Parts: sequence; structure tokens; C-alpha cells
Amino acid sequence: MFSKTITYKDWNGTARNETLYFYISTPEMLDLQFNPMVEGDMDAWVKESIASGDGRKLWIVFKLLVANSYGRRSADGSEFDKDPEWTEKFLNSRQWEAFFEWLLLDAPDGKNAIVFYNEIMPERLRGDNELPAVTPDTTKKKLTELSHEELQKLYLEATSKQKTLET
Repeated sequence: MFSKTITYKDWNGTARNETLYFYISTPEMLDLQFNPMVEGDMDAWVKESIASGDGRKLWIVFKLLVANSYGRRSADGSEFDKDPEWTEKFLNSRQWEAFFEWLLLDAPDGKNAIVFYNEIMPERLRGDNELPAVTPDTTKKKLTELSHEELQKLYLEATSKQKTLET
């Protein structure tokens, strides 16, 4: 399980801290492996996307991973619940914006994205499948070169493909 405490300003301008939780079970990882959006082997696809610095590919990869791993952990740690409504609300929130910036913009070498991917992996699938650190590239630059319209278009494409897959 991956947890990240983020600081963000809510829609009223109030600074808030929130801990977000992400996890993909072994069966869910298999579902993702066979998702038509995934190009070949999941680990290779993620690694190649990070190394390439291709903003469009990174957006699709990590939007898919976040949307499939976001959930809420019970206070006693015995349960991790995922609900499509929670995910939809999260993906339209200031928390998502702050998490996205940490995930893909704050570490242009891909370090945060690699940590996230490795930590959401089921323990049984870790080890040989963990992604190694990548050398610095221009990931942040390439992502920031995308216009607002391009990012919005990618987001809409990714969410419409995901909704199509869910129905």
C-alpha cells in the first residue's frame, strides 16, 4: 500500500492536509495487464513511459494507475475499500491536483512515479518487477509543455476509455 500526505488548499482557500491511500491487488493488477490501454507488459509499459518523458503517455499510465488504486483504509487497517464514486470525486478534487503535481511534476527524474508504482504493487509481485530508478530526463518539461487543452483532451480520452471498459 502506498500512502501520501499532501497539503492543498480547498475551494474556500483553506490549507488542508490529507493522507491518500493507493493499492492494487494481484487480481486487479492482472485486470490492468489485460486492459486495452496497456501496451504490452505492464511493468515494461510503465518503465518505458517514465524513461521516455512522453507527457501524453505518462498522463494515461498514471491516470489509469491512480484511478484503479485509490481507496480508503479503515482506521484499524483491516479493510481497504474502493468505490467508483469516491474515485470520481477524488479525480475532480484539489487533492488529486496536489497529488498529480507531486507524482509527475515535482520529480522530473521520475523518482516519485517509480516510488508510487512500486509501492502500489501487491507484495507478492514486488521484487523482480520493481522499477529501477531512471536517469534524469525532461519529464517535467515535456508535461509542462502540454497546453491546458491538450491535458484536458488526454484526461477526457482516458476517462471515456475507462468508463467504456467498466460498462
